[in-house]
Amino acid sequence: MLLETPPRIRSIIGISPVPASGFPLEGEMRELFAGAAKNPGNCRAIIDNTTGGLRDDAWLDGMVSRSVGRSSATAFRAYPDSWARVDFHERVKDNPVPVLLLAGANDPALGPGAMRATWIQWYPNAQLEVLPDTGHHAPEESPEAVAAAIERHLGR
Repeated sequence: MLLETPPRIRSIIGISPVPASGFPLEGEMRELFAGAAKNPGNCRAIIDNTTGGLRDDAWLDGMVSRSVGRSSATAFRAYPDSWARVDFHERVKDNPVPVLLLAGANDPALGPGAMRATWIQWYPNAQLEVLPDTGHHAPEESPEAVAAAIERHLGR
């Protein structure tokens, strides 16, 4: 949207967002994601890994159940390709739009390090807020912290 209609975008809020350079998935990781569309075990393994292995079985079961129950297998299968094979970071570089990035401290893929290496480098008005005891699924893991950060950002 920022590239298509820049005047309409006043700010961006990204929660563990994939950077404009994409997120490469190769080999076994690609197969794990591709299989998650039809295999709840793959989905669970991804969620467990991206939350730092800190969530209990009941929480993981609930996340997998919601994911499987609310997602079409076709859309779920296509989703990784939309961010694994696209790189448009040169088109967004130096855009002055205010950006709030929320990253879980325990997210091994799109955590604080990934945000600093990508988003923070490309957007001069980007701010990173690291959520402790949180992985990739911040709205589910730390809903109060996410809501408070968003309210602060929008209040500016």
